[in-house]
Amino acid sequence: MLSEPIERLMDAYERNVNNYHLLMSRRVKDILLISNLYDACIINEDCRLAERIVREYRGLNLSRPPRVTWAAAADDALTLLDQNDFDMVITMYRLADVDAFVLGRKIKSRWPNLPVLMLTHNPVPPLYCLPEIGRIPGIDHIFRWSGDADLSMSMIKCVEDLKNVKMDTERAGIRVIMVAESSQQQLSAVLPILYREIMTQNEAALEEGLDEEDRLIIRQTRPKVIIADHYEAAERLFRQYKHYLMGIIGSSELDQECRPEARTGLNFLKIVHAEKPDLPFLFLTENREDGQAAEKLSAVVVNAFETNLKTTLVDYGREFFGFGDFVFRDHEQKEIGRVRSFNQLTSVLERIPDDIIEEVAKTPALCRWLYARGEIVLADHLQNRFSEGEMDGPDRVRQILEETLQVRRITRQKRIVTDFDRNADSALTGFMKIGHGSMGGKARGLVFLASQINPEADLIKQFPDVRIYVPDTLVITTDVFEAFVESNQLDIYSRTTMKDDEIAERFLDGRLPASVYDDLKAFIAKTTYPLAVRSSSLLEDSQSRPYAGIYKTYMLPNNHQDPEERLNELIRAVKLVMASTFFEEPRAFAARTLQKPDEEKMAVIIQRLVGRQYEDLFFPGISGVAQSYNYYPMGPMKPEDGIANIAVGLGKSVVEGERSLRFCPLYPQQLPQFSIVEDILENAQREFYGLRSDWRGADLGLREESALEKRDIMDIKDPALMQLVASTYMPEEHRIKDTVMSGGHPVVTFASILKYGAIPLPEILSAVMDVGQKGMDCAVDVEFSINLPQDGAGVPELAILQIRPMASRGAMAPVDILPEETKRSFCYSENALGNGVNRELTDIIYVKPADFDSSKTVDIAREIGRLNAELAKEGRKYILIGPGRWGSADPWLGIPVRWADISGAAVIVETTHASFTADPSQGSHFFHNMTSLGMNYLNITNGNQDFIKPSWFNSRPVMRVTRFLSHIRLNRPVVVKVDGRRSTGIILDSR
Repeated sequence: MLSEPIERLMDAYERNVNNYHLLMSRRVKDILLISNLYDACIINEDCRLAERIVREYRGLNLSRPPRVTWAAAADDALTLLDQNDFDMVITMYRLADVDAFVLGRKIKSRWPNLPVLMLTHNPVPPLYCLPEIGRIPGIDHIFRWSGDADLSMSMIKCVEDLKNVKMDTERAGIRVIMVAESSQQQLSAVLPILYREIMTQNEAALEEGLDEEDRLIIRQTRPKVIIADHYEAAERLFRQYKHYLMGIIGSSELDQECRPEARTGLNFLKIVHAEKPDLPFLFLTENREDGQAAEKLSAVVVNAFETNLKTTLVDYGREFFGFGDFVFRDHEQKEIGRVRSFNQLTSVLERIPDDIIEEVAKTPALCRWLYARGEIVLADHLQNRFSEGEMDGPDRVRQILEETLQVRRITRQKRIVTDFDRNADSALTGFMKIGHGSMGGKARGLVFLASQINPEADLIKQFPDVRIYVPDTLVITTDVFEAFVESNQLDIYSRTTMKDDEIAERFLDGRLPASVYDDLKAFIAKTTYPLAVRSSSLLEDSQSRPYAGIYKTYMLPNNHQDPEERLNELIRAVKLVMASTFFEEPRAFAARTLQKPDEEKMAVIIQRLVGRQYEDLFFPGISGVAQSYNYYPMGPMKPEDGIANIAVGLGKSVVEGERSLRFCPLYPQQLPQFSIVEDILENAQREFYGLRSDWRGADLGLREESALEKRDIMDIKDPALMQLVASTYMPEEHRIKDTVMSGGHPVVTFASILKYGAIPLPEILSAVMDVGQKGMDCAVDVEFSINLPQDGAGVPELAILQIRPMASRGAMAPVDILPEETKRSFCYSENALGNGVNRELTDIIYVKPADFDSSKTVDIAREIGRLNAELAKEGRKYILIGPGRWGSADPWLGIPVRWADISGAAVIVETTHASFTADPSQGSHFFHNMTSLGMNYLNITNGNQDFIKPSWFNSRPVMRVTRFLSHIRLNRPVVVKVDGRRSTGIILDSR
């Protein structure tokens, strides 16, 4: 039983964690930089400001670096401000056409809340201040520019802190450091050092985060920095934030407003000392008398212009702000314990003598260390308990510390991920893990989303008639994979050329660590529902290289009466997922991304399979993929409106590019592929996948689909499901009715959902994507399944199976396609992906239209694979051209190539054919990987300006011919141009 103070602490801790997601809500995303031509040359060519800002942000793992827009003149700047929403302005002191202070005043007169900061090469007088009227709005702060990108980043973070400090201190008690300095040179020296220490501290603290929510919390709760460049501002900010201040860095040269000759830094120190005598104050001065007076006021005095100022500031931050490791010292100041992370604190405390524990409790050092790591509630609690005279002996101090640490441990485990306990009564509830390594990319995404789905979340409250959840999940972490590979000497296969079945056999022969075997045995003894065993590698579902669908996934009925049989099936599936790390497909994809295969590590997800029993098959009513960015918007749709693909049964139909229904969540009734009755009959889903209940996993091997069965939609006998997903085609009337009725043929249209709102699926998908997009700060791809209640008892369930960042399109360099080039081109597409110009390709492989046979697409894929391998040996990239949907698992919709078959393709062209009516499947894994690699992709469709000229190919000499393919090698490379801004692409002869 926890004590009353600890119960209160637990409640406060949980409330604050919920508030943490609201922190740092105002980010700097767009910056206007104003400079003359000379400064622009220096900044862009020598200092490379924008490039270095991006690099600095990525180096600190910050979510989105700001975008910098440059204006050469004041009029240009004002025009840009009229046309765009900027978050801050940086102006150089010397401008070509106007005084910077005048420009600042013009900006402030129209956008009074827009921060305007100035960079100057030399100190400038404060022309924005007149003694008789006070400070004139225009320039908020002036910095001395020496070409340091650290300063640029610090200015940006400083503006972000200013925008958020009031709200974040009130919401969550976030801590604040003040810099009270009037000298432009000194401020420009101190601020980058301080921010670098804060960010380094923040990055170090990320190492102990349990999950994605922890990592988000740590980033959001870093200390903020506020600047006061004159005495009046310093006094006002001190009184406003004194309850949240960690410390102050102040200067004796602090000016009074509009009186630069008045040095009031010491007076400010006296005010601080009188009201908060224990607040750390680093006093910068060259004046000996001021320094002596400051020391009497408990400040640490430093020569303002000493050469080792950086080292001094770093040391001071570690001693007085709680940065760095927490060090326990004995009475002779000898180190007796060091804590690098919060998780180490409990074990180190056990070895610290009682008298040292008592001494630590009497000082603010430990609380400062907690504040610096964003543990605001815990630090407040300890500070209050220790100040209330509860330190009646070391045992009591230890008890308070241990209870406080226990609160953090309990509340964090209660939120998301817990360690699997084989002795627990239930096998799997919520999110659990076996091991202590990484959970991999796919699991991290699920943990993040699970953190956003709780009874108090707006998403849940918005849709009370649908249960939205993440299925119960068990993750075997990457350290288990490493131990398994090492103990069974399997690491050699990371660079092997062995075939997949040989690698699989070696992995199946290996032995899992004994503790993992025992955990899985305990798990399976209490689990009799179907399971999905999925990959979750370190690189999987990353924003830059998603590795979507590259590794193996197995589905198990898990219904054998003998638990040993079920355990063997599960272990076999786990080993095969691990083995797929080194299979040919991932190796080919890794080679394309320049990633070393032996750097990859695999975690394994064991997840409760979503669905229910329909006669002899188990499957969900509906599965699908939703993406918050639509590469091919039509009609009123915009790219940011998103797109979704849904199908009856297991999601294999969608992710492998088979027939599914595509719709925009904002316009669910606008279905281009269902324009007329003939289109509906041609494009509607005809078959679905389910899990065979009678399947046994003793022969589980490379074929993931061995436990799955593909059946005709007509085989579904459940009337409730068919009423939800199907309509009826009436041949006599040649029309489709939006219900299931006798006298016709069922056609999958999802009309009950998309037309009549039987389930608010479009609205839910929009809301889920919005949550994911805001949290990940990028477009997202979400896989989901819908389970329908049996006999109508209960509410529908929407389970989110996966969320991943979509490949970022990023900033696109201008690529202009001239009308004259379009006329000369032999291939033109208005549905192109990628951006850039390629003038290096001389090889083209294309499927011969006259010899194409839609029943032979598997054979065509094999031929492409053989030619790809030959060109790969020569180190030659090529253009691949063919009909239908590339990478589709349905050979009747396109050519079912794997990544290993096309690893050398630099450009892919999808053409039309009389036997194919397939459109690009944006929800497929193949499409997702292709866009992430930045491959140029041209889709040739009917009904617009797209074209490809057969005559061009017929007039070129053919290097080799196979049954279905022709390989052209040109003397001069062709030119491939893709304008990503307009989604147009061409291929033409070079001149």
